[in-house]
Amino acid sequence: MDSRVKQDHSVQDDAELWRQLSLDEEEFAWAWLSLQCQQISGVVAGLLLASDVAQDDALTPRALWPHSGQDVTSLTEVIEQAQHSNGGVLLELRSGQYGLAYPLYAQEGNAHERLIAVVGVELHAQSEAQLQHAMRQLQWGMAWLEGGYFRQRYTMQGQTLDGLRIGQAVLAATLAETELDAACMAFCGELAAQLGCDRVSIGVLEHDHVRVQALSHSVEPGRKMNLVRCIADAMEESVDQGEVLVIPPLAEEQMEQASVVLAQQKLSREASNGSVMTLPLQQGELCLGAVTLERPADMPFTADELALCRNLSTLAAGVLRDKQLNQQTLWQRMAGRWHQFLVSLLGPGHLRRKLALAGVILLTLFVSLVHTELRVAADAVLRGEVQRAIVAPFAGYLEASGIRPGDRVRQGAEFARLDDHELRLERVKWASQREQYQRQYEEAMASRNRAQ
Repeated sequence: MDSRVKQDHSVQDDAELWRQLSLDEEEFAWAWLSLQCQQISGVVAGLLLASDVAQDDALTPRALWPHSGQDVTSLTEVIEQAQHSNGGVLLELRSGQYGLAYPLYAQEGNAHERLIAVVGVELHAQSEAQLQHAMRQLQWGMAWLEGGYFRQRYTMQGQTLDGLRIGQAVLAATLAETELDAACMAFCGELAAQLGCDRVSIGVLEHDHVRVQALSHSVEPGRKMNLVRCIADAMEESVDQGEVLVIPPLAEEQMEQASVVLAQQKLSREASNGSVMTLPLQQGELCLGAVTLERPADMPFTADELALCRNLSTLAAGVLRDKQLNQQTLWQRMAGRWHQFLVSLLGPGHLRRKLALAGVILLTLFVSLVHTELRVAADAVLRGEVQRAIVAPFAGYLEASGIRPGDRVRQGAEFARLDDHELRLERVKWASQREQYQRQYEEAMASRNRAQ
């Protein structure tokens, strides 16, 4: 069963129930269902399922009648059929006992109709006329439920518009200033005026400590140092936990808040037990500082104001960060970026970045320390460092060459052999001519013919 179902209601008169129709969404659902079940004779149990006005989520139980522990399992089938129909559904559960359910559709502007609620009742009926009266009464009551839905819807939209107006005024005042100090003063002053705060303070995170940058209202000289120290402690408490801290706690958070609020309580006592709310200034994962709001004790902060201040602090963080960077020198920006990188690398989180750096380091060590053979397949030309030309003493043709480029050679090795076929022919020619001249010489000597 949804935790938002109204619990532990006693029997109330009609006047009290009609008064509760003007209250919040939870009280309205219980009062409407109680009036319907009391005005329809023979009703044993009733169940109202509705969607959240702000979130347009799925249907959840919002009210049970006559009490929160009522068994309504018998209404499951009739309510499921009503969710898929455009009109009322009537089923006989057992002899003389019936289940009756009606869906409620709503349309805003040009949007399609959307199922916003289903009501189901279990009743005893003795005649068909009694059933018709119950169906007619339940159908008429759906108009009240629809009116309450749109009233709450318009109230929520009005609150949203008020929040947008406040946010626009605060951001416009902050953006109008060019210097960081002036922008912080404008932010604090405008936010204090819009929310009726006694004082709004803003602090900047420097070297793991928060320094109060601006105050919206002046402080008496005798109390200034103590108050500024209390405000800085409250800001550091919020920054360290990364949470919004509120004193006194919101009603819906009193049983759930497990944060440490000692510094907030000390600041509240310093401000005569006033209301205190401190929000961290976050830009993504970077924390820039914190904002502290103080109001009188009779003006506690509400959930809507908390949501508004969350949005404003997020937007203001980006604006103030830009103004802070514009005032820094190039070296200060580089040092800040390097510090952010080291924090993200050595601090918690960022697992992927750490794994990537570890992988790069391991790869560098492997390449530097491990030696291995690398074989690359490619065409290459081997050229001698000292080149010598071997020229044949006469023209001719090569007969054989036993050495190729790149081969190792030793002294006296045969590089090439020339073709000597023509030389042998010429040698034979000259040898035969010599023999001829030799015979002629011998014949001349034999005939003693010296002239020949």
